[in-house]
Amino acid sequence: MSDKTRPVIRITSVLPHENADSLEVIPVGGYTVCARLGQFHAGDLAVYLEPDDLLPVRVMEFSFLEPKSKDGYAHIKAIRLRGVLSYGLLVAARPGWVEGQDVAEELGVRRWEPPIESCAHTEDASAPGCHVFHYDIENYRRYAKIHQLEAVEITEKINGANARFVWTDGELHVGSHTKWKKPDERNQWWQAAKKYDLESKLQDFPEYVFYGELYGNVGGWGYGQPGVLRLAFFDVSLRGEYLDVDQKHAVLTSLDLPEAPVVFRGLWTDVLIGLAQCDSLLHPGHIREGVVVSPLVERRDPECGRVKLKIINPDYLAGKKR
Repeated sequence: MSDKTRPVIRITSVLPHENADSLEVIPVGGYTVCARLGQFHAGDLAVYLEPDDLLPVRVMEFSFLEPKSKDGYAHIKAIRLRGVLSYGLLVAARPGWVEGQDVAEELGVRRWEPPIESCAHTEDASAPGCHVFHYDIENYRRYAKIHQLEAVEITEKINGANARFVWTDGELHVGSHTKWKKPDERNQWWQAAKKYDLESKLQDFPEYVFYGELYGNVGGWGYGQPGVLRLAFFDVSLRGEYLDVDQKHAVLTSLDLPEAPVVFRGLWTDVLIGLAQCDSLLHPGHIREGVVVSPLVERRDPECGRVKLKIINPDYLAGKKR
């Protein structure tokens, strides 16, 4: 399942809210969602909308959110309701929808992206002529048993903006999460490429695609140096295959490029979920957005695809920054 899919689910249980007689708590894929008393029952079909979903208020199911909308969309966030963290929103399935059906497009669901400063008027470029992934990783809570006692490395998930860099066809290509960008000194992705000398360094690894996170001046998360553009890499691929963890480290170390901080390395156990809620390693006292769990050896799973999963800090979902 991708972050872009919103499948119809079957509610398995409805629990009482300990602090509110008018609310109930519904478990959904490892999360909890608060709903009005009697709104849902075990066995009902529903659609789960996640924090950072943008929901069009013109759609019937979301019209009640119109007072909180902007430009026609309501931004869903995790909130605490009488002491219980509600991770998103549930709406009833329409007649004819079946369990597992992806209805994101029919409902008009979009994903919120953090604003990027200093990128106005920069132009998009053509994609490079080599294999580059559209980068997405799944949420651990959807696939909670997938690692079991597997050897993993856990890295900090940094709050910022995705970036992609590759040297191919005799030139450096620079991109955001969804677009490739023409060279422009006003563009933060190209500013990062210059700051870290990527045009020179990546020539030694043609067609290797380097995936990283721009941070420090994105979404208000300064990590101790607000306004200072920084970059940390978290993945490398070549010809449609991601490198194993140690191969990735070797390549990035040889190029003297910064990496996302390593939080833990060893056998996975469920107790490690708590690492998502610790302080950031990038700056003491700053909360962590979450962590990313990677098997030391790349593998795929028939259910979730690539086995590389994120665990998001509940405090981050609830809007806390520090």
